[in-house]
Amino acid sequence: MLEKSVLTDEHLKKELMKRYGFKKIGEISKILKGNANIFKIKCDGEDYVLKEYQSSYNLKDIINEEHITNLLKENGIPTAEIILCLNLDYAWEYNGRICILQKFIDGVVMSSFSGSYSAMMESAYYLSKINLALQKIKLNKEDNISDWLTPESFLKAEQNYNKIIEECDKHDMDFMFKKIKGDILIKKNLLEEFAKNKTIIHLLAGVTHMNSHGDYSVMQFIYENDKSKIKAILDLSVVAKLPVVWEVIRSYSYIDPKCKDGKIDIKNLLAYVREYMKTIKLSKIDLSMMPYVYLLQLLKSAYGYSQYVLYPSENKEQLIEFAFWRTEMCKWLASNAEELSKELKLLDKKKNKRGEYIKQFKVN
Repeated sequence: MLEKSVLTDEHLKKELMKRYGFKKIGEISKILKGNANIFKIKCDGEDYVLKEYQSSYNLKDIINEEHITNLLKENGIPTAEIILCLNLDYAWEYNGRICILQKFIDGVVMSSFSGSYSAMMESAYYLSKINLALQKIKLNKEDNISDWLTPESFLKAEQNYNKIIEECDKHDMDFMFKKIKGDILIKKNLLEEFAKNKTIIHLLAGVTHMNSHGDYSVMQFIYENDKSKIKAILDLSVVAKLPVVWEVIRSYSYIDPKCKDGKIDIKNLLAYVREYMKTIKLSKIDLSMMPYVYLLQLLKSAYGYSQYVLYPSENKEQLIEFAFWRTEMCKWLASNAEELSKELKLLDKKKNKRGEYIKQFKVN
């Protein structure tokens, strides 16, 4: 959730002069993007971006981000440049918040559901390259699907939904709260049905976990001004070992214009996965469980609704629209996951033009 910044403009100017040796600090503007506070700042005539992380982050997390950034650069993946302080530190702390400074990258940030077909393929390509490069390191951070499948996890999601419903009932004359309550009831009912499907839950435990970006999507890309190619991939602070097919299908769903109404275009998703599998092999279980992994994650998340109803945030209007979209995607997946699973499973043994089975990197 977006937390109120602890940095005023005057604080920012003093810290930047002290830590980086800048002589003149010019215009400061806030960029409303993601869950961190991000500022665009002109320092000594050059443009920079300062990122103030949420209070849950510590210096160790950010040092790890710099290590990962360098690793990806070494493997030909475009990332942002972190500026060193005068004492050669990558990050610094102010009133309990960790901050870093990056060189501003001139380019275009595309909105969700606005990618061309070639942009979709480029997204799949870079995700596979990121996953491949990240296998060279060991991460302490893991988001294991076994934790998503515990009775306690299902109960926690249900309790959170009940809190939102209870709060909505206090505003029963408000159209927005009525709609939110309706959405939450849909997600709650679908989650209850999902929890009863012991076969799917058993199979989900077998999906592959890999080191991955953690929040990979078109919103994290800066493109060339003509949108022809990705210039930089941002936000490596949440890299973790996780169910890799979740990152694949989620990133596809955010870039394809055909997903704007909360529906997946099966043909386009298959193309996206094929592009990804030119580098990374996915097993038959991975492919068949891909839609169910995404459905489970969406069904258990109240993101957007919580930020509007329980803990109103600065960008709550933007987040509630995102939450509505996620519920539409839940409804589509709940109705179409079986068909999509069958189509994806057919990609398990695809041949190249010469009739040979494609050899890909396989996770150990």
